[in-house]
Amino acid sequence: MIEGPQADTGREKSCLATPSGSGIFARSPEVTWTETSVTVTGSPREPFGRTHLKAIDVNMNKMTDVAMTLSVVALFADGLTAIRDVASWRVKETERMVAIRTELTKLGASVGEGPDYCITTPPEKLNITAIDTYDDHRMAMAISLAACAEVPVTIRDPGCTPGSRRRLVE
Repeated sequence: MIEGPQADTGREKSCLATPSGSGIFARSPEVTWTETSVTVTGSPREPFGRTHLKAIDVNMNKMTDVAMTLSVVALFADGLTAIRDVASWRVKETERMVAIRTELTKLGASVGEGPDYCITTPPEKLNITAIDTYDDHRMAMAISLAACAEVPVTIRDPGCTPGSRRRLVE
């Protein structure tokens, strides 16, 4: 669920970007609109017969912004996902290493961090929670993927995303 003031008004419902047919999820997310919010709820994680994402251990130095997204995808992987060589996260718009650890922990993951890496153990089930963006558009865009799980996720201050990027979290 996305709450808070929207700097970009007049959006049509069709502007919501949702994953569909990606092969990662069993079905497309359910989208529910109200006058002031949108709730996206994905398919349940079935205990048997489900397709799993494989956990990885990867150096993301050349793609640190993509690593933000990967850290959220790690919520859906089997086992530990290690993202390495991302010390630059500590000197971006926010201290992203701390932000990622904090927000993934709210969702139920166990996240360890070092000076230039984080290791995420996914939860069995995500927690219903509200996610802070830290006024950082990459945090808002990356963490919005968590809404593709079986629980609603509230993203506070989605207005921190500029221009057309705002559609990803609206």
